[in-house]
Amino acid sequence: MSVEVTIAKDFVNSIELYASDYGFTGIGDETEKWKLFCQEPRSKVLDVSIGISGEGILADNASLRAINGCEITLTADVTGTTITGSESHCLVAGSNSKISSIIFNGVREIFYNGAGVLIPTGKTGAEVLNCQFLNTSGIPVKFYKCSNCKAQNNYIEGVRHGIMWWLATNIEISSNIITKVSHPSLNNGGGIWGAVGQKIFIHDNYVSHCADVGIDIEGGRNCFVYNNYVTNCRNGELAIFATGSESDLVAAAITMGNIVFANNNVDRYSTANDRSGTAVSNALTDAAGEMIYGGLDLIQDGSLIFERNRVRVLDTSGNSLFCHRSRTSNASGSAKIIQRGCIYESVSGRTILFYDRQDREMHNCEIRYKGSVAVALGELRDLRTFKARGNLLDIDTAATVTTYALTLNNSQAANDAKLELDSWILRGPAGYVLLRIDQTSTARTVILNNMDLPDFVGTSPATWPVSIGQGAIYWNNQKIRIQNTSGSELDFAAGIFYHSNFDAIHCHATLMLASKKKATYRFALKCDAFDTLYLAAIDTGGAINTGLWPHSFCYATFSGTSISFTNTSTDALSAVIELNLNSM
Repeated sequence: MSVEVTIAKDFVNSIELYASDYGFTGIGDETEKWKLFCQEPRSKVLDVSIGISGEGILADNASLRAINGCEITLTADVTGTTITGSESHCLVAGSNSKISSIIFNGVREIFYNGAGVLIPTGKTGAEVLNCQFLNTSGIPVKFYKCSNCKAQNNYIEGVRHGIMWWLATNIEISSNIITKVSHPSLNNGGGIWGAVGQKIFIHDNYVSHCADVGIDIEGGRNCFVYNNYVTNCRNGELAIFATGSESDLVAAAITMGNIVFANNNVDRYSTANDRSGTAVSNALTDAAGEMIYGGLDLIQDGSLIFERNRVRVLDTSGNSLFCHRSRTSNASGSAKIIQRGCIYESVSGRTILFYDRQDREMHNCEIRYKGSVAVALGELRDLRTFKARGNLLDIDTAATVTTYALTLNNSQAANDAKLELDSWILRGPAGYVLLRIDQTSTARTVILNNMDLPDFVGTSPATWPVSIGQGAIYWNNQKIRIQNTSGSELDFAAGIFYHSNFDAIHCHATLMLASKKKATYRFALKCDAFDTLYLAAIDTGGAINTGLWPHSFCYATFSGTSISFTNTSTDALSAVIELNLNSM
């Protein structure tokens, strides 16, 4: 008999329970009925649109789905369970709950609080699928100290925050559309963000118009953000923050690290629409499409990585129109920050600023300035170590450069040979400094290796593409070509060579009259201990008919640290000086 009862009970529980059969009418506030309905062990179907103002708690292994576009509309702010950093939710999931195809509506223009789903402490296997969350001052989906859960294919608009997690593990957030996210009075709100998660997978989402950040990782480890499109977020589209100071986050003692943003597309503008659709200007001046904000955790186990992202700044004026910006401040921290294969494009004249005291790598990235912009200073600053290989700096020839395009300055390196630029390509309009070495706080040596540099034009170091203030340069396998279009004297001690360490044996100075080659002189150039410069002619100079392919109208003279040129013809004299520098 007991076996028959058990079978009958299991059969009943396997049949879905319809809201209309449970007595829902869709008239007025049906909160009390809603609470009882959610606790039924059977899976449930919402076939009637209902109004509620309290939370329903789903039983474990019970699901809830809607049909025919039925929705849950709030009649007032939801009262119910509140947890750290969160308001109430009208639906609390159980383990293995599947919540699907429901419209949660906080009512436009009113924005009642609570039109959302909470997956609470200890629950596992819950899924929120194909739902809509509209017009609420709450958080549509929050994963709180739960595990193995998912939010997929949801549409979220006009909310306080989009999707959040807090000390959750193994969470997938994918293929959601999130837009118009803002607080009703504070005017902030994040699209997808959370604190101290582990194994958080965020992919293939569309996030736009957030009054704060778009996708933000705050502490935690093994978090992967990929294949998302993020745009119009006031305080940054892709962001990393340190672990917060809340007691439960600190007590969890989860080491930060292995946080990856890969294959994302970002379009950054100077405004975002708030939840009512009103355009709001960017507030911060130090945010960016990719950003690391504030001090990072002192101890990290694994790198913070930005890989193959494409970030475009598409407004010409406004606050915080940077592609990538970071300001990590823990000089003793173990963080390593890596950028690989990213493309940064700007029409604002601003792209990159680092204020990092950690170890930084940047490889095979492209930094592009588009149009006739005024390129603003990009600083690579306060770095403990910097290894940068195969990057491209490409500035439109119609652009101008304000001071310098990039500076490597204020090193925190403990000793030399910690700052290295290898195989970069620098392209830009002539007459501007594209890269400046200026180690003002600690005069460390910077290694420049096999850089593909544009021609140095003229004899004034102020117009050469590479310049130096404080510190020194250690050259490796570096070719430099100087176009002396006026034939004026060139003093090597006046430029970047004086603050260098190199030995250049096979150098050439080619003299031209009316742009036709007339004579070539070989010479050697050397800088010892960064401040003693030697120049020596290999071919005799100082008279007509000297050098290789001698000519009777022009010649070169070597004296001290200078090369000068004499022209006895009526044709215009110019010279090309070619150097191949190698450190000793």
